[in-house]
Amino acid sequence: DSIQNYYPTDPNSQQTPVNQNRNTVRNNPVKKPINPESPLMQKLYFGCNLALQFYSYGGYNIFYYDLSPNVGYKITDNFSAGIQILYNNTIEAAGGRSASYSIIGGGVFARYLFFKFLFLQVEYDILTTPPNSVFGQKRGISDEKLGGSGFKRNFTDKISYYISILYDFQPSINSPYYYSPIVYRIGIAYNF
Repeated sequence: DSIQNYYPTDPNSQQTPVNQNRNTVRNNPVKKPINPESPLMQKLYFGCNLALQFYSYGGYNIFYYDLSPNVGYKITDNFSAGIQILYNNTIEAAGGRSASYSIIGGGVFARYLFFKFLFLQVEYDILTTPPNSVFGQKRGISDEKLGGSGFKRNFTDKISYYISILYDFQPSINSPYYYSPIVYRIGIAYNF
């Protein structure tokens, strides 16, 4: 028995006792629970890096920007690995003349997160590049071996931004980092 059976019904009340009509429509529908993410989606994270740099070397002024979307997989809570696509646009100027060329490629990376906001990163990239000359446009291959550290902060539970500084340990002559091997990046990520 419900508690309503112990008290007389109020004749002025518009409510129907629950025992009299089981099919009464209620105004508080039960909300459907949100489906949890699949185990794979809990382990994946997505991001994009942006690098900007300007420097002068040997009479040349060099400016480049770099975009690299990436996907990572959390092997443990602290260690992850992933792949990325890199696009770099470099502008070189000297003696009143300038040349612009694109560098494209891909790579793999690994990150180790500690203290929940600092991480170490190693990266290996293969890029198709023109020669490291202002006016030459014949493309070649450059492999980059980078390592460094970064700092991350969360905007929300799932979205974060990060800043990293990487060093190219063995840039080839065709590398966009040959004369300036320190690479500064900012990025945004989902679920990192």
